[in-house]
Amino acid sequence: MFKSYVAQSIRRESSLVSDRLFKVVITPRKLQELEEIPDDLPRVTPQPNPPLFGIKDGYQSVAPYTKLTYTNVNRLKKKKPMTVMKLFETSFLGKNMDFYKKQIMDEQLWILRPTKDPLSSGKKKLRDADYSDYETLKGSDLFELQLKENDVVVNHACIHELKVPDSPNLNIIYEDKSLLVVNKPAGIPVHPSGSSYKFNTLQYLLTVKMNPLFDPHDLIDKDTLEFRTSLWPCHRLDKDTSGVLIFAKNQNRCSELTKQIENKKGMTKRYLALVHGKFGPKMRIVKDPVVDVDLAKRYENGGIGRKILYGKTTFKMIHYDEKSDTSLLDCHLFTGRRHQIRQHLRNLGFHIVHDPLYGIEGILKERMFHYPEKAEFLKLRKKYELQLQNRVNFWEKESICSNCYHVTYNDPTNHLDKYMRLHSIEYTYQPKDFTEPVWKFKTPLPHWAEAILPANKAAEFILPGSENENASHS
Repeated sequence: MFKSYVAQSIRRESSLVSDRLFKVVITPRKLQELEEIPDDLPRVTPQPNPPLFGIKDGYQSVAPYTKLTYTNVNRLKKKKPMTVMKLFETSFLGKNMDFYKKQIMDEQLWILRPTKDPLSSGKKKLRDADYSDYETLKGSDLFELQLKENDVVVNHACIHELKVPDSPNLNIIYEDKSLLVVNKPAGIPVHPSGSSYKFNTLQYLLTVKMNPLFDPHDLIDKDTLEFRTSLWPCHRLDKDTSGVLIFAKNQNRCSELTKQIENKKGMTKRYLALVHGKFGPKMRIVKDPVVDVDLAKRYENGGIGRKILYGKTTFKMIHYDEKSDTSLLDCHLFTGRRHQIRQHLRNLGFHIVHDPLYGIEGILKERMFHYPEKAEFLKLRKKYELQLQNRVNFWEKESICSNCYHVTYNDPTNHLDKYMRLHSIEYTYQPKDFTEPVWKFKTPLPHWAEAILPANKAAEFILPGSENENASHS
């Protein structure tokens, strides 16, 4: 009977939520009541050769798989001697400790202890390293073994990626021999991120699209599961943000454009945002600090110790829709801080529609101009844990992994039309002395902006020419 024993001993995670914040697991001891996992819950078994994609209800999923991972002890900055179990428990919130116990006993987790040059234990070097430079430590002795600096923990991690909207026809708005520019769909991350996203990313999907004659498995290293990409993102967009996204087809071109974008001089970065309330006709200039608080981490890592970065954004209302009491805004970024537009609009009291973090129902919905004191951070953290608890308690369970006991949940609030209303509509680079842009990329209006704009205002956003005005002159 696969019942309360597992529920009480494992740590479960919600794998269908729409934001990275809610990818963190909640431990059973934090639940008010321990619940049983139904016997009839479908079992899934990790596949050895990803990616195996599935499409259901408008979403694309990747079958679970295992991956050989390396964790360098000295990179985790742990000062006290500890065992591998203690290391995982204290360093990675919400990890399934029973799974790691099972891995140790099955010798699917082991320690590499360098016997020669410790510098060779770097993550990238280790993949190609001569294993004769290491002593391999396996078996039940690992439960008591004290880790040393430069030790490397190796294990076959079980990976359960999050779902993304199915986007069979990725909209390429410009391409030449060195660039690929797309109109990024909302809900798809740009590049791999931790264990949440690897193959369900725009970078991988575009890599496959650009190599139609290749078997996708030929693009993947069978040992590390790293894929051989020929695309490098020149800037970033949040997963739930849509719009202009520039990829370079070689690293030199990527470095060149990245410097142009980050240098700010001659750059125009224009976004559209739909916010609650009537913004008013006056242009507003915001120069607030952008406070990067991460409630998925402990206070020492997620709430303090970071340099305050200031950002500058201007906002102007394009149209107010009385029916929905929302305003469509033209947003110009002069700096490129993480979550800058979202935080600046929150601080003004105009939350972006469907923003899961800074929106009217988000945990960080209140104005913030500096890092919170520990008591305030812990208060926010408690709300965060309560939100996770409610999701685990009330969401429908879809399946359970037969290997690591990971439970997949069906998010009842996750709908294709509920992604954040923030869209990157134009990126232009025109230095001061140039009479025309070096390059300029624009997208059509997103559907949610087109739906509320009167025809005369929508016409202002129609791209000139047969299709669009995107061009690269360099």
